[in-house]
Amino acid sequence: MPSRNEGWSCVVLEAQACGVPVVGSSNGGIPEAIGDGGIVIEEGEDLDKVVDECDMAFDSLGFHRIGLTGGSPLKAREYCARGIPFAIVYEDWDFHETFPFVYRIPKDETPVDVSQVIKWYENLIKEHPNYSMEMRRYAEENLSWDAKMKPVIEKIKELGKLKERKQNT
Repeated sequence: MPSRNEGWSCVVLEAQACGVPVVGSSNGGIPEAIGDGGIVIEEGEDLDKVVDECDMAFDSLGFHRIGLTGGSPLKAREYCARGIPFAIVYEDWDFHETFPFVYRIPKDETPVDVSQVIKWYENLIKEHPNYSMEMRRYAEENLSWDAKMKPVIEKIKELGKLKERKQNT
């Protein structure tokens, strides 16, 4: 389970309690939470290599604490682009409810049941043996700069044509 930057991380402790290996960056409260129960790595290429080897990731789990029910954090897009299934605790407009590579955690203070996350992951790799490539393809088609800007550019062109028609009448 990779983690890059958090305050005190309950997810780290829950993962350790279930015997899940934890690797985190040296940022925030992660080193203190990991203690002797995992590996702390400095940001940069070494951490990127470790993240690329991860089976599963957890995105921001505290949105509900600040009153947010939805969002689109860059971290989730990075996991998708890397082909790493991940867990979230918010509604994400790019990862609809049926998107099979995202595990949804309740939006409250209920402890994360890591054993359920592991069961979900084991089922995922059975149903989608090429999940990493599927996720990367989805990211290329839906999360790239071109894909995200296409509706904006189309709207600008539409408004330009509308303005041009008004000027010609």
